[in-house]
Amino acid sequence: MMIHHRTGKAAALALAVLLALPSWAAAQSFAKADSWEGAERWLTPDQQARYELYLGETEAAKTGGGMTGQGAGDVLYRLALSAYADGEYALAAAVAEQAVRNGKVKEGTKFLGTLYFSDRLGRENRSNAIPWFIRSAGQGDADSMHALGSLYHMALGLDEAAKWYGKAAALGHAESKKALEAMIADGSYKPDTGERDFDNAEMDRKLGSMPKAFAGYLRAAQKGHVQAMYNVGFMYEEGHGIEARPVDAVLWYNRAAGRGHVKAMTKLGLAYVGGGGVGKDVAEGRKWLQRAAAAGDPQAAMSLAVMEGGQ
Repeated sequence: MMIHHRTGKAAALALAVLLALPSWAAAQSFAKADSWEGAERWLTPDQQARYELYLGETEAAKTGGGMTGQGAGDVLYRLALSAYADGEYALAAAVAEQAVRNGKVKEGTKFLGTLYFSDRLGRENRSNAIPWFIRSAGQGDADSMHALGSLYHMALGLDEAAKWYGKAAALGHAESKKALEAMIADGSYKPDTGERDFDNAEMDRKLGSMPKAFAGYLRAAQKGHVQAMYNVGFMYEEGHGIEARPVDAVLWYNRAAGRGHVKAMTKLGLAYVGGGGVGKDVAEGRKWLQRAAAAGDPQAAMSLAVMEGGQ
């Protein structure tokens, strides 16, 4: 067997793992040498087969003078998948880590998290899945977020589990949505609805500390507190505790109105009618005012009467 091949550091890294050579120096020498006579005498059949696969993948991905950057990551990732398919899980993990270091971050981190989570590397190593799933979740992968939720749930880290289930659910992950709903239903997790932030903001408002009150209302609103959403909109509209920003006022009125807040419906309707903070749209404004009036808001009813009288 004669091997004609020259490549760089990424290849030597792969070979150190793939061929189980005795040292980094040996791997580097193997990777950089021009040829060997009788290499089959010291490569096992499995090593030889893997090296042949490695050569084929490298030739396909190689550009210019060697395998570097994303090309190296692609080759190493495919080799990791090959090792996994052969049941060589420790080898798959080692090569996948090199793939991540060489740019195959999205696929490699998810692969490593899944591999450790599967217990194929031993149940005692399952926690090693967490940092890999966190990196994968950072790439926006909802499956990794769900896996993190499951890992923390099993370890009774309920707040952390709910956080990751929530992030995955927000991206449309159905299993995470069900898991989070189950945690709320059985009482193992009580979501922060912003009630405490709202109460503290109310106290600050009564004490005349409007900037502090605004900050508290905003925290509560961001957690889904509907009255806080309206208050944030009102403070943006009037410039209380914050610089007046009509566009932001309409944004928060719209959020509160969408949750059924009647006064927010009226405010939103008037904004559309007058073109304050939003493009003027009388028909849209009338729609929101009619909803508010039907819910019993006298200001909305009066505004509709004025609009009708002016026609």
